[in-house]
Amino acid sequence: MKADDLKRQWIDAAKYADKVGKREPHLSESVGRVHRVDVTTEICHQESPSAQNYWKDTNFDAALDEVIKRRFRDLADEALSLMRKRYEDALRAEKDQLLARLAEIQAIEEQQ
Repeated sequence: MKADDLKRQWIDAAKYADKVGKREPHLSESVGRVHRVDVTTEICHQESPSAQNYWKDTNFDAALDEVIKRRFRDLADEALSLMRKRYEDALRAEKDQLLARLAEIQAIEEQQ
């Protein structure tokens, strides 16, 4: 079931994100931190026919990396909320499918 996979992904991601700021018992004063962020942006925008379509800026990407590291907790919370919503939406969709199948089973049983 798709919802089961999405739930597992959401729970695993929450455990992953919680490592940031968490004490590392084997090291005296160390805590988990964001080690690396790899962001590559590409903007699609064409000023006029035959003009350049796709744009990249590595300096912007480097600055965005820093912003993500600084705001990791807020962004992680937002990402986890998105993952939870995807799981809940998939679970609701499965409920509708299960109710339809149950109605079909009940109809078959009533015919017997």
